[in-house]
Amino acid sequence: MTTATETPYTVDRLVGTLCQIWPYTRGTIGRDVLYTVWKAVEDAHEGHKLFWGVQDPPSIHADLISFCEFFDTFKHPDRILLLVQDKASRNFAGFLWFDQIVTGHRAFGSIFIAPAYRGALATEALNLCLDYMFHAIGVKTIWGMTPWPKALALIMRGGFENVATLQDFAVVNEQTYHVQLCRLTREVFDGLFIPERVSA
Repeated sequence: MTTATETPYTVDRLVGTLCQIWPYTRGTIGRDVLYTVWKAVEDAHEGHKLFWGVQDPPSIHADLISFCEFFDTFKHPDRILLLVQDKASRNFAGFLWFDQIVTGHRAFGSIFIAPAYRGALATEALNLCLDYMFHAIGVKTIWGMTPWPKALALIMRGGFENVATLQDFAVVNEQTYHVQLCRLTREVFDGLFIPERVSA
């Protein structure tokens, strides 16, 4: 979705210098791709961080079954999953997803980048996915919530503003954490990262 003053969104904008973004739809990408995604989270031992709001018992928390059900685009057509591929190795590098989408208004976003690809690739992947959500999907605001300082640092590099601290909001492994609520508007994002795509 674009305005009269914007260059129309094209899929070449999913390709960056370090990574490429692949929107996921069940049946259009490899049959085992969700296993690959889940295995990356499992190998990083970060299921509890990624799904910090889920209170399932540890034995099934973020297991393969719940993971695949969560990202089943047939059951959840309003959830957008974007896969990140490292261009140099062509290996899977991470993913972002967006849900609670209100058409033309807002979405909530989450991100996981495999440890080997954190840094410049993670920042580029975030920016490419935000560009997709703002200019292909057409939301005006993206929100994020995290109790983790490293995740907060990444999204702040993406231009997000930390608008509130929710005291003791998260419970992870029986420990409470403050959660940071962050917000990014399309106008701020365009001003920071893609001014050349908006005419004067």
